[in-house]
Amino acid sequence: MRSGRSSAASAALLVLWAVCASAQEATDASTVRAGGGLGVALIAMPRLADYVNVVASSSEPADEFASAAELALFGDVRISDEWSAGVYWGRVAKTIEPGGASSTGWAFDATVRMPLFTLRRSVDAGVMRLELTAGAGPTSGELTQRYRPLGSEQRFTGNGIGVLAGAAAFAPLDAHFIAGVAVDVRWSGVGRLTDAGGREPVHRGVTADMRWTHLSLQFLIAAQF
Repeated sequence: MRSGRSSAASAALLVLWAVCASAQEATDASTVRAGGGLGVALIAMPRLADYVNVVASSSEPADEFASAAELALFGDVRISDEWSAGVYWGRVAKTIEPGGASSTGWAFDATVRMPLFTLRRSVDAGVMRLELTAGAGPTSGELTQRYRPLGSEQRFTGNGIGVLAGAAAFAPLDAHFIAGVAVDVRWSGVGRLTDAGGREPVHRGVTADMRWTHLSLQFLIAAQF
């Protein structure tokens, strides 16, 4: 009788262990992570630079290549040991002031927002976790041009498609927080901008767009559960 009870108890413990192990595996395979960070992006913006230079006619023309500040937010769910799916939201903002910040002429504020769907592949490398990311989704752009002597302002907006390819390395801070560095290349395809009246930013045959190529460096922190 005692032997039967012992066998039943052992069987129950074995079943309980199997259930717990399965639950742990499911939890590991669906780890939720959310975070964000700041960065700097090197952007190539040839059509916008051409437009700014034609409009402003400054002795100090805007450069086709420029640096810009960036804000990044992201979240994902791990769907296997190596793969996770999620979303990424990035904002790159650039102010162009031909002639310098002290100039009293034209100023241009350009912003690109990229909400993307992402797929990540992760590999453990000791205490570090290395990740490769690909993403795609809609992109929006906004260009505001101001002529400061008159206080006039005109705003143009547009939409397009964006894509991303990047790599990151993360290290644990504690049981639930990680920090890392990411490098990525992005393309924002906002080809047509219009104002509220449907007019495009055109001056002397040059039309502005926000087909930008971004090379970005980001410093990130995230919580995972």
